Amino acid sequence: MMWLLLFAVVPLEIPIHEHFDSVELHHFYTERGEHLWDQVIWREWNRAECRFEIVDFRMTKKGYAPRRNPDTQRYEAIWHDNGVMRKVTADSFRESWLQHDPEVEERRVFPKELRKELAKPLHLPQEQRRGLTTERKR
Repeated sequence: MMWLLLFAVVPLEIPIHEHFDSVELHHFYTERGEHLWDQVIWREWNRAECRFEIVDFRMTKKGYAPRRNPDTQRYEAIWHDNGVMRKVTADSFRESWLQHDPEVEERRVFPKELRKELAKPLHLPQEQRRGLTTERKR
């Protein structure tokens, strides 16, 4: 009985929840049409530049895709990211099959160092947070 009470009091892992304007599932292919890897890319609309800018990305397993939540009508990606549970939502979704990497191309227009990136978990020591993502730049 005491164990049941303990489980009722211990909080479940609460994910870091972030929301962006758009999410892209990108499939990278060689010139010969061979699939090499997949990545999920989150973007926010930049009103001043009238374009979407990449916030962050994560490499993913083949077959994974953000799912549409029928209750919120948003696309959701939920996963463990270096020991931290994340839930990232977006209003729109697109999927691409290209022979170039849009994330790398974006660096020419909007340097990676200026990206917002996914939030760092505050409960981890600074040295562990450093390995997950960098501080928000904006």
